[in-house]
Amino acid sequence: LDLHFSPHAAKRKNLLCVATSTGALVLYRLAVNQHASQDILAAELQHVATLSLFPPTTLVLSCAWHPLEPSLVGVTLSTGEVLLYKIEDGATAAPDGVCGGTAELNARIDLLSHSLEAWTLAFTPRGEVVFSGGDDAILQARILLGTSMQDAVTPDWQDRRIHGAGITAILPLPGDITITGSYDDHIRVIRTPRVGRREILAEQNLGGGVWRLKVLDEGAIRDAHRTGTRQ
Repeated sequence: LDLHFSPHAAKRKNLLCVATSTGALVLYRLAVNQHASQDILAAELQHVATLSLFPPTTLVLSCAWHPLEPSLVGVTLSTGEVLLYKIEDGATAAPDGVCGGTAELNARIDLLSHSLEAWTLAFTPRGEVVFSGGDDAILQARILLGTSMQDAVTPDWQDRRIHGAGITAILPLPGDITITGSYDDHIRVIRTPRVGRREILAEQNLGGGVWRLKVLDEGAIRDAHRTGTRQ
């Protein structure tokens, strides 16, 4: 239902996390080899581990790597839960293992909850805030006080007014700006300060549900943030 490569090339190079409809996270590694006699690259997905964290009737609807801590992965569930897991190096280094969610492989923090399916979550670029969106049309956030699994999380805010249907995509940008997608057919640019009222800066009806958002030109985003312009 969702997949993301780890952004941490130094520690978890080419590691892919896949969210499944059977209550598991599956880890793969993309192995790229160059044939000695030819200038040809061959790529292969190698199964690393299956983390059966939830009952098989639970859908893992989305996953997201923490941008600073290589071992932390956030997930959202069809039960409405938004969770943070620590996946130890032993799970990612397993040659072809099936891990049952044991304590030595992962620890858990309950971050947020929705009354209906929790469709998506996203961390801010520095990882200090996590957003989630659900089928209840609620956009909410929590401030992460630290990246240790023993640290607490502090409630920040939730907004029920902005979206007319479920929130299916969230893309936080620098400067308290967040882009969201919803199956009310709209993409929105929202100012999301930690304190104070959320404000819609721009929105457009795309004629269909907006399920994925990605930055294609990070340089343009940095330039716009630095100069205070909107693109």
